[in-house]
Amino acid sequence: MLVALIFLFTGCHSDRSGSDNTPSVARQWNEALLAAIRVDLARPTVHSRNLFHTSMAMYDAWAVFDGVASTYLLGKTVDGYYCAFNSTNVPFGENKESVRREAISFAAYRLLTHRFKNSPSVSLTQAAFNALLANLGYNAAITTTDYTSGSAAALGNYTAQCVIAYGLQDGANEQRFYVNNAYRPVNDPLAPTSPGNPDIIDLNRWQPLSLASFIDQSGNTLPGSALEFLGAEWGRVSPFALTAVDRTI
Repeated sequence: MLVALIFLFTGCHSDRSGSDNTPSVARQWNEALLAAIRVDLARPTVHSRNLFHTSMAMYDAWAVFDGVASTYLLGKTVDGYYCAFNSTNVPFGENKESVRREAISFAAYRLLTHRFKNSPSVSLTQAAFNALLANLGYNAAITTTDYTSGSAAALGNYTAQCVIAYGLQDGANEQRFYVNNAYRPVNDPLAPTSPGNPDIIDLNRWQPLSLASFIDQSGNTLPGSALEFLGAEWGRVSPFALTAVDRTI
């Protein structure tokens, strides 16, 4: 499966979007995701998850049409979440490459639309997603998830629906905008404008900074006088390849 993912994103498989110089649709959607990340809040843990889940969605939409590859989530139980799927009910006709590109595109489009709906640059990113889907020749008004009808768009929509539902229970706390549920810093915020650090409690623990304003690396102004520890509870999020032993230090 990892080999298939590598081929999927380098554009080296047979799923091409046109001439030999045209990137695969998976590559085009991956570029759209990266562009959205650049203008979103600077939060590497969240976006590593977005990259993984977009890969998952596009890979499954690709794997359905392959005689050897096994899906990652469709028809499987992953970290307690089951995505029902019956591959025998996928009558997509003879043009496998065409329907595969369509399924991949709708899977990526629906997932990215969901994940970036609260982005500070949502109008920009959503316009880019809409434009890419339209330029590829697909209609965003197709929202059905009934893939048994033979619709590749429906398969993509259904795949994204499963990935979204999986993400809502994977421990990332997406519903509450990924904030820490329990972690609280031991040390009070440090004001760099004042000399010394007389109120520090534990020198070996993280200490937030207190500033008049914060601007992240994407140029977004952040509210508050002290920022939260990013990803303090991320070890509870369902991983891609880490085992329980790998996650214990």
